Amino acid sequence: MIAPGAWLGLLGGGQPYVQQFVEAVRCVKALLLMTHGPSLDAKRLLDNTEDFLATVPVQDVQVVLQALFARASARHCELMNDHGAFYDAVFAFATYGKAAGVPILDGEMTTVAYKAAMAALLAPRIHNFGRLLTFAPFADALEASTSEKWVYHLCKLCNSGDVDGYTKFVADNAKLIGSIPDLHAATQSTLPKKVRLMALLHLCFHTSAEQRTFPLSQIGQRCNVAPDEVEPLLLQAFALRLIEGKIDGLKGEVEITWVQARVLSVEEIAALADRLAAWRKVVADTVKTVEEAAKDIPS
Repeated sequence: MIAPGAWLGLLGGGQPYVQQFVEAVRCVKALLLMTHGPSLDAKRLLDNTEDFLATVPVQDVQVVLQALFARASARHCELMNDHGAFYDAVFAFATYGKAAGVPILDGEMTTVAYKAAMAALLAPRIHNFGRLLTFAPFADALEASTSEKWVYHLCKLCNSGDVDGYTKFVADNAKLIGSIPDLHAATQSTLPKKVRLMALLHLCFHTSAEQRTFPLSQIGQRCNVAPDEVEPLLLQAFALRLIEGKIDGLKGEVEITWVQARVLSVEEIAALADRLAAWRKVVADTVKTVEEAAKDIPS
C-alpha cells in the first residue's frame, strides 16, 4: 500500500512529476511481470526508468519513485543472482520505502534481512559488512530471529577478520552450510579470502597511521596464512583497492599508505575516539614542551 500523499506529490507538481508518476507505474508493472521469475520486459521497463532518473537531479526525484524503483531493481537482481547489486538496492528500498509509505512489513523484515546478509557473504566485491551490521532494521531482525541469527553471527565474524572464529563456525555448522549450495561453495572459495582480507584491514585500522609498516610475518600471523601466501594476499588487497602501499621484499615488510573507508561498528567508533584522545594528548604535551623550551631562548 502506497501512501496517498506520495501519489498526489507525483501528480500535483506539473509535467516533470507526471513523468515520474508514469515511471512509478512502470516499476509496479515490472514487479508484476517478475512475480513468477525473470522477465525481459521487466528489465526493459527498469532500464527505461533508470535512464529517466539519470536526467533528473536527485533532490527532485520523488521518494515514492525511488522506493518503487529500488524494490523492483532488488527483485530483478535477486532473480539474476546479482548479489552485489541486490545488496545496494535492498538498502535503498528499506530506506526510501519507509519514507514513501511502502515499508518492509515486520513479518517480511527477517526474510529481507537474511537475503541482504547472504548477498553480502556471496557478493565477490563486498568485504566490509559494517553497512549491514549497523543498519538497525536488518540487524535487529536477524538478532531477534531464532532461525536466522546464525547468518548475522557469520557476518560479524567475517567483518572483524576473525579467521579462527570463522573456521570454527564453518566446521561446527557444516550441515547447515551444506544445505545452502551457494554458501557452501563460497566457503570453499571466496569467503576464506574475504575473512583474511578483513583481518588485514582490521590490523591496519587498529594501528596508527605512522606505524603502518608491518613485517610480513605479522601479516601472516594476523591473517592466518603461510609465509608464501602473504604477498599474494597483499597483492589481492592492492588489486581490490582495499589498501595501498608498497612491499619491500628485501626487508620483508610492507608499508600501508592508505586504507579504504569502511562503515564502523559502535566498538570501532569507540576505539577511534580513544585513539583521537590519545593523539590530542600527544599534541598538547608537545606544545607544552615547546613552550617550556621557548622560555629559555633569549629574547
